[in-house]
Amino acid sequence: MKLAHVSYKPSGGVVKKILSQASAARKLGLDLDFVVVTDTELLEGQNISFHKINWPRNTLCRKIKFNFQKYKTIGDLTDLSSYNRIILRYPGAYDLSFKRFFRENEDKIILEFHSFVIDEIKILEKGVLNPLRIVLEYLNATKVMSKSIGTIALTNEIRRRLEQKSTSSMPSVVISNGVDVKKMEFTKFRPFDGKTLNLIFISSTFYAYQGLDKLLSGLIRYKGNVRINLYLVGDIYLKRELSFLESMKSDRVCIHRLGRVYGDELNTYFREATIAVSTLALHRKNLSEACSLKTREYIARGIPFIYAYDDVDLTGREVFANKMSCDDKSLDIFEIISFAIKVSQRKDISEIMRDFAMRRLDWKNKVVKMYEFAESTLNNE
Repeated sequence: MKLAHVSYKPSGGVVKKILSQASAARKLGLDLDFVVVTDTELLEGQNISFHKINWPRNTLCRKIKFNFQKYKTIGDLTDLSSYNRIILRYPGAYDLSFKRFFRENEDKIILEFHSFVIDEIKILEKGVLNPLRIVLEYLNATKVMSKSIGTIALTNEIRRRLEQKSTSSMPSVVISNGVDVKKMEFTKFRPFDGKTLNLIFISSTFYAYQGLDKLLSGLIRYKGNVRINLYLVGDIYLKRELSFLESMKSDRVCIHRLGRVYGDELNTYFREATIAVSTLALHRKNLSEACSLKTREYIARGIPFIYAYDDVDLTGREVFANKMSCDDKSLDIFEIISFAIKVSQRKDISEIMRDFAMRRLDWKNKVVKMYEFAESTLNNE
C-alpha cells in the first residue's frame, strides 16, 4: 500500500512533528510520504515534500484563497493519484472547494482530526469572516466527513464527538501525538536548591488555551521567599498576557521573554530549568483531553512538568508530573514549589521519564499504527 499524509499550512510546531513522523516512517521502511502545502520555508527529504502557496497580491483575493479554497490549493499543487490511501489533516469544511477534491480522490481519504474547527475559530482567530466560517463549518462538516472512508482522532474525546456527528458508521482509531526520543536531547533538569526556582514554558505562539495568563496571574499574586525565574519560549500576542507582563513588579519574580529559540540555545535553557509548564487551559477550546507536543518533549528531555488537562498517554499519577485544575483560576505557585521539592529529592526522575518516552511515546509506535489503520481500510473495499 502506498500512503500519503497531507497537511495544509501547518504551524512551525506541527512542521517539526511532521519531520519527526517522516523520519520514523523512513527508519521503519514504510511506503509513507508526507506532503506539506505551505507558504513558509520549503524543505525536502526522502519521503517528505513541501509545496509553495503563491498568494494573490489583491487582499480580497488572498483572503478568499486562504479561507475558502484550501482543498483547491492542495489539489492544484500536488499529485496524489498514485496513492492508495491519503490521510488528510482536516483543514475545515468552510472551504467551498471540497467537493471537487473528494471527487478526484474518491474513496481514498482518511480525515485526521486534532480538534474542532468552530471551537478553534472562536478562540484563536478574529475577523469579519469568522461568522461566515463558523456557519459554513456547521453546515458542511458532516458532508465532508461522509465523503471520507475513515477517521483518525488525536484523543478518545475527539473520537467520541466525531462518532456522534457522523451520519454513517466508518472505521476510526485514536492515535495520539508522539516524539522522536533519540533526536530530543536528554537535558534532564536542575534540582531545586530551595532558593531559586527556574520554570520554562514553550509554545510557538501562546494562544489562550495554553493558559499563560493563569501562570502570570499566579506569579503576580505570589508573596513567597523563593525567587522565581520564568523562561517564556514563543510569541506572546494576547493583550491580557501582555498587560500582566507589564504589571509584574515583584522583585522575587523575573520573566525572561525569549521569543522563538531552537537547538543548542533552547537546550541551554532546559538544562537550567527545574520545572516545565505544559497546557493549562484546554477547556477554552471546549476540550478536556489532549496529547500536547510540548508534554512529550518534556518527558523525552527528562524535565518534570505541570499540566492541566487529561492526557491520552498519562494516568495523572506519574511521579514526574503534577496535574493541576483545568479552570481559569490563577495557579498556586506554592503548589509548584512543593512539586519541585518533591521531584528534586529523587535521583532517577529523568531516567524514568526517558524510558517512559521510549516505550510509550516514540513516533515509531505511532506511525506504525497510522499505517496499519490505513491499510486495514483496503479490506473494506
